[in-house]
Amino acid sequence: MKRNQPARLALVFLIAFVFRAIMVGTIPEIRISSDSEDYLALAESLRTEGAFARDGRPETYRTPGYPCFLFLARFLGMEPPRGIALSQAVLSALGVMLTFTAAERLFGGPAAWTAVLLLSAHPTELFSVTSLLTESLFAFVLTVIVWSVAAGGNQRTITAFSCGCLAGVACLIRPVAAWLFVPMAVVFVLGAKGFRERLAVGILCLAGGILFQGGWMWRNHERYGSFYLTEIPAAALYVYWAQSAQAWNTGESEEALQQQAWNEWDEARGRLDPLAMNHEFTQRARRMLEEHYTALGPVWARGMIRQVVDSSAMKLIERYRPDWPLEAGQQRKAIRDPESFSQFVLALGLGTIRALELALTLVLYLTGLVSLWRWWKKRPERFTRNLAVGIAGLLVAALVLVSATPAANERFRAQYLPLLVLLASSVLVDWARSVAPWFHRSGFGGSRVQLWKTGEGKPSGEPPLFHRHGESN
Repeated sequence: MKRNQPARLALVFLIAFVFRAIMVGTIPEIRISSDSEDYLALAESLRTEGAFARDGRPETYRTPGYPCFLFLARFLGMEPPRGIALSQAVLSALGVMLTFTAAERLFGGPAAWTAVLLLSAHPTELFSVTSLLTESLFAFVLTVIVWSVAAGGNQRTITAFSCGCLAGVACLIRPVAAWLFVPMAVVFVLGAKGFRERLAVGILCLAGGILFQGGWMWRNHERYGSFYLTEIPAAALYVYWAQSAQAWNTGESEEALQQQAWNEWDEARGRLDPLAMNHEFTQRARRMLEEHYTALGPVWARGMIRQVVDSSAMKLIERYRPDWPLEAGQQRKAIRDPESFSQFVLALGLGTIRALELALTLVLYLTGLVSLWRWWKKRPERFTRNLAVGIAGLLVAALVLVSATPAANERFRAQYLPLLVLLASSVLVDWARSVAPWFHRSGFGGSRVQLWKTGEGKPSGEPPLFHRHGESN
């Protein structure tokens, strides 16, 4: 560890936390959705009844990860909603600090500071901490997974078990991570050396995941007689996929169909147990999807696009000034046919912010993909040495694919954004170094450009720490 490492980590935490604390303190209203109300009610059930229950019945629809976090935050005196948001700001800033540490170990100092710069004031990060939803906690746990692999050195067996446990915890925060510890175990096996180590890391990673995800499923079995995770997949299949497919083919209002489906869900919840709910709505969804299967491709593609293009910056601005023309269509109309010069300037400014955010998002996806491709090309050496890159890539790729749903928006991007920035940071530094000579020849930058160009003396694909000490991670 460098002598000034604690001071540097404290500085990174402070930079990230200040941005988030300002947002939490100044935003007019912390977002509380119907999902937030469910989580808060379950946390209150834990606090007052000592049970994870809804209306006196053991809860299975919501998993316990985020309600337990809310319970702990309230136990420490962080009252909702703003106190909870501040605790999420602390958690998110710690995640930035861990991302900095992992990026520095994997790619070197310039990449690490690039990641800090991108994450500290990123609108998706800021919007996430000001909403009482699962993304901040989930993203933090995923960051801890990648950080632990990057910092684990030769302790592969311990790291594999801890990452399996963390993947199981992540599933209890957001069920979208269900069974993610299985492909993670495969990556650990591929990155291990020798048969005994491969066997050990594979088994231990699986054991860690089963310990938490399997423990929750065992709890559901004890109460309802079936090993299952949650009814959320049935709800998503019926409310979003089936209704969106029908709306795509028939031209009906998608929003109206989904609202009607939620009404049906709420009505059935009062008379059916969780297993019956799961079976009933899965069957309803299948019947509808068999009728409208041709719409599944377009609906999935639209979800993928929404996941990328949905603007966090516009949602943040709307929380401060809901009267501004924040919809893309309104902005285009105000630019083409403005009612006044001030409206034109406002719409142009908001449109520019939207365009810049989208451009940055697309660059992050592109550079993240390039980073993974570089890592894969250097196998087997870098496959085993920089295993954290592969784990981060696996998590991002899996979440991108499963998050392309009819309900996709910027929330789905928030859950893996720190890992995407981590992957992208090294490529962004390399691209900056490649254009540095042009700036130097043009008379810009001078010696500073030369320092940026040389960085740590090694290209970002050659981690300085591994080069000096020969460690593997």
